[in-house]
Amino acid sequence: MFDIKKYHGDEKFLKILDKNAIAIDIYTLKAAILGVQASGGDFSMKMLAKDFFSDEALDNKALADQLESLWFYLLRLQRFDDGELEQPCYEDKTREMYLSYVKASILRAETFLKYLAMGSIDEMRKNKKVDTIYSLFIGNVNLLKSLQTSMEEKWTDEDFTGDTTFLKKLTGFIRVMWDTQIALKEHAKIFKLQKMNNKNIIHVLEKQTGTQIGRNEPCPCGSGKKYKNCCGV
Repeated sequence: MFDIKKYHGDEKFLKILDKNAIAIDIYTLKAAILGVQASGGDFSMKMLAKDFFSDEALDNKALADQLESLWFYLLRLQRFDDGELEQPCYEDKTREMYLSYVKASILRAETFLKYLAMGSIDEMRKNKKVDTIYSLFIGNVNLLKSLQTSMEEKWTDEDFTGDTTFLKKLTGFIRVMWDTQIALKEHAKIFKLQKMNNKNIIHVLEKQTGTQIGRNEPCPCGSGKKYKNCCGV
């Protein structure tokens, strides 16, 4: 029986990281994992782990177990609870706090996109819903970058010390970006399941006809691609 370890929350994971003197932004790690899961590709958890941790760190069973459980937790996740997302300080509204929050959010978004690009996102975007969600995410990233530039070049110190209205809107906007990443991840699960079903159907056809589909022949699923670049992967 396959045993999926339970994720005990960010606080426990952060304690393990701190105990092993590993400085890592857990939100960036989450963005990377979601990017891999949303890519529709075959980039594995172990491959991703090597981008963030040394081999020595991964030999630590407590760390490896929590990383694995975080992977499956995010794979099943439908939406983050409010407490799971970074909450900026509503009292200490300074230029540095605002810029730090925006820059960190941009970094996490770009990390998501980096790993998303390693899979089949271009093929997945042939689905209108996926393309709409992807375009929304890209548009939001560009808005954040424009906001950062405006903050750095045009805003005065007084603009950062008013009420919490803007900050609440900003955290709501960041929430939408996380929701969008999860939506792409969910569509990737459907995409991969459909591809697996196509493979099974093709194997049945090969058995019935007694012939094997050539790797350079058009894929029977109708994608227009060569079999080796589609369901034959």
